Amino acid sequence: MPVTRLDAPIFIVGPGRSGTTLVRSLLSAHSRIAIPPETHFMKLAERHGALDRPPHDFAAFWRELTESNRFRNVGIDAARCRARLNGQQSAQAVFASILATYAECCDKPRAGEKTPGHVNYLPTLLDWFPDARVIAMRRDPRAVVASQLKTPWAQSQMTPRSLRDGIFVKSRVAQVAAYAEDWRRIHEDIAPAHDGDARVTVLGYEDLVRDPEGELRKLCAFLDEAFEPAMLTDRSRDTVPQPAATHEMSDTWREWSKSHNARTFEPVSTDSLDVWRGELSARDVALIEDRCADGMAAAGYARIQSLLRRRTGRLGLRVFDAAGRAETGLRRAIGQRL
Repeated sequence: MPVTRLDAPIFIVGPGRSGTTLVRSLLSAHSRIAIPPETHFMKLAERHGALDRPPHDFAAFWRELTESNRFRNVGIDAARCRARLNGQQSAQAVFASILATYAECCDKPRAGEKTPGHVNYLPTLLDWFPDARVIAMRRDPRAVVASQLKTPWAQSQMTPRSLRDGIFVKSRVAQVAAYAEDWRRIHEDIAPAHDGDARVTVLGYEDLVRDPEGELRKLCAFLDEAFEPAMLTDRSRDTVPQPAATHEMSDTWREWSKSHNARTFEPVSTDSLDVWRGELSARDVALIEDRCADGMAAAGYARIQSLLRRRTGRLGLRVFDAAGRAETGLRRAIGQRL
């Protein structure tokens, strides 16, 4: 069925590595739902000052958008998308056009989008699309951090380490703290701010993998769609374009992405639930449990480190942060002299 307007779009958001890709694959296998690869559209709109007004230079905005690898990975024709705008130049209209064009190409009546970081733009998204439905993914923060640490982008942040590039700011501790803080902010600040909003639901990754059909039935009810068994049995119909090869993307990054997308189509299982226990140090766990204490308690995630260890980790992180600030100041001073 051709799409004539963007009706009740579905947004999948949350911390990175919390199950957003899995949910995208499950929903995309539904006969009525089309969800493209990540667009990161809101960052682009913000960069052009276009969250609450049209871009100052629409031509530059459109050019940057359509020449990006993110847009190419969606696999839609820019001219077809532009024609749908019918002269409109707001970022809202452009985003709606991208999603509607993708759904139309998939011959499905309902569009969605999955960019984890769009959780930071929920008020704007809900203002742009008042009838939207938002799925905020929640996963044990220890599993989230452990998974993030294995990604190419985290690995690139941890190496190389030198005074010029950063010793403290490029360390594993800095990465653990940053990802833990991201989880805390999402599940202690952003998601709770939408409690009571019928358009937003929090989906636990652990609940989903333990009872896929039961959770999908509840999710479909939230979306006002009928549950379809094919969502679990026929996800192969959902093809995910591989990232375009660019000089910025290493072979390691491309291989990681290829493997990550391939795992999307494996049967849903609980195999990954406790992997973090063998991948995080006691210090890592203590730091995460201290930083995410309130959100973990609210979600029912049991902490395993003692209160003393968590407090010791908190003190150690303060010292570490102070050293990082001093290092940053020293690097700036050295840079100014060079």
